[in-house]
Formats: sequence, C-alpha cells, structure tokens
Amino acid sequence: MVTDNIKTYDDFLRLKLLENTLVSDVQSRSVISTVKNTVALPLREG
Repeated sequence: MVTDNIKTYDDFLRLKLLENTLVSDVQSRSVISTVKNTVALPLREG
C-alpha cells in the first residue's frame, strides 16, 4: 500500500479495514531504510 503519510495509513487501517466485519486482525511492517529510490510503482497491465 502506498500513502502520502503515516496518518493516512493509520486512518485507513482503523476506520476502513478494521471496521469491516470480515477483517479480524491486521499486521503491518515499516521499512526504515531505502528499499528503492524511485517513485514509479511496479504495476502490471491487464
């Protein structure tokens, strides 16, 4: 998931995802170092 900031991510988790009755738990991880140095997303067509 890509968001503008951590608050947007937190709002999505708490107010959208966890409000869904089909979702009982969420785990997430944060990257502390640079994994890639580009703004392009690896999206597949189709």
